Amino acid sequence: MYAGNTCKTTLGFHGSGFVGAIMWNAGKLYSGGRDGRVVITDTETLTQEKAFDFGVLPRAIDVFNGEKIVVGLRSGTIVECNIESGEMTTVMQSHNDGEVWGLDMDSGFIYTSGDDNQVKKWDPNERKCVGTASVNEQKKKSEEE
Repeated sequence: MYAGNTCKTTLGFHGSGFVGAIMWNAGKLYSGGRDGRVVITDTETLTQEKAFDFGVLPRAIDVFNGEKIVVGLRSGTIVECNIESGEMTTVMQSHNDGEVWGLDMDSGFIYTSGDDNQVKKWDPNERKCVGTASVNEQKKKSEEE
């Protein structure tokens, strides 16, 4: 027989999906679910205080001074979110779940290509992606035939 803590209740804040990231900080539980949301739960009352929709499965969560959360998404993107206003800022963006296959520098910009069929233009001074183009897969397939 187990003599320690036991699960007393299940909270359904993420519907029927699973939780991909969880963090406890200062009496609050931060959970990121398959539904693409991060939910802040008051652990005293077990009620949902706030929820933020990131659109992609959160894989990591960190909290700063109870004011901001930083969320690492399954897509490789890192987003900072102001808890009070809900304003989100992309800190870093990647080539989704894929690998980077190409890298070049020109006129102060960095260009990358990846197996996600995208070419991205990065501004290293601002440390963000400033342009994305998709490779035309239809043309590629017809050339192979």
